Amino acid sequence: MEDILRFKKTKLAFLSTRLLNTPFWALFMMLKFILCKDLKATELQITVFIALAPLVSILSVYWSSTIHKRRDLLLSNVILANIIKHIPFFFFPFVDNPWFFVFAASLFMLFNRSSMPAWMEILKLNLPKQARERVFAQGTT
Repeated sequence: MEDILRFKKTKLAFLSTRLLNTPFWALFMMLKFILCKDLKATELQITVFIALAPLVSILSVYWSSTIHKRRDLLLSNVILANIIKHIPFFFFPFVDNPWFFVFAASLFMLFNRSSMPAWMEILKLNLPKQARERVFAQGTT
């Protein structure tokens, strides 16, 4: 009974987190066009924005490196990463500086990628293998 409840809570948490993340992901994907059209970003700013993707992938490893040593930090890792990656988006209506948008996008990429190992570990601990694959596929769809 306890396993079923943990399964349902984990599935609901993962799917709801991914669903609530969708508007931010859409805004992030449109950010290149917003930078070009509305903010009149320079070539340097657009280049930095595009070049940040591989750099952020390298840096995201450092955020999630603690979860391999301490499993008690899994939940706090996911919660803190989600809070940090969403905070700059709430300032978008009030800021018109292209560098702020580049900074916000890099934070979003960094913490989006760095929270994924913690999610995978949570799913591995709380869900059976077949259900884990299905829940992850539903969440990414």
